[in-house]
Amino acid sequence: MTTTTTRISLALTVALAGFGAAGLAQDASDEPVPPGAGEELVVPQIDAPAAPPMTEDEAAAQEPTPDAGGTSGLSDFTPPDMSAPRAASEYRTCPDREPRPSWIEELKGWDSIRGLVISEIYQTRSYEQIVATGDCSCAVKAPPWDAAEAEYQEKYAAMTNRALREVRHEFQLLSSGLHDDARRICQAQGNW
Repeated sequence: MTTTTTRISLALTVALAGFGAAGLAQDASDEPVPPGAGEELVVPQIDAPAAPPMTEDEAAAQEPTPDAGGTSGLSDFTPPDMSAPRAASEYRTCPDREPRPSWIEELKGWDSIRGLVISEIYQTRSYEQIVATGDCSCAVKAPPWDAAEAEYQEKYAAMTNRALREVRHEFQLLSSGLHDDARRICQAQGNW
């Protein structure tokens, strides 16, 4: 029950208590009500026996047991730490790829759009090369970040964050237009 519902119920109970037998008797006659009359609070008595304390064996029996997979049978809904960069070993393909430049990882707040723009430049240029050459080797799919960083510094570093949102959107459109062709090429080469 919510706090508001509890308060309303309590207020209604207190308000109605004044209209009990004593309140009606007072309204019906002008006789004074003796002190304490009509002020009885009826509280139900629950005489259920208290549960005996649980032994350590009983407590252990109630804990979830691991199944064959080694999990406790309960789902883990803990969200992953999205603030940490992905480790190179977490990539399915090209695990030895170069990490993003460290200054991109350190961007905070509104400036994080700058890192997103560089990432879009990187991905778009990678897809362009895959589609143009028909090669999905790791050198083409996950090249060094130097070219994307240089393009960002030359053309986009001086822009406002609002303008960068538009630039990012344009790169996303280019990238999505190339995605299917790049995926088809990379799947054929077993590198998707």
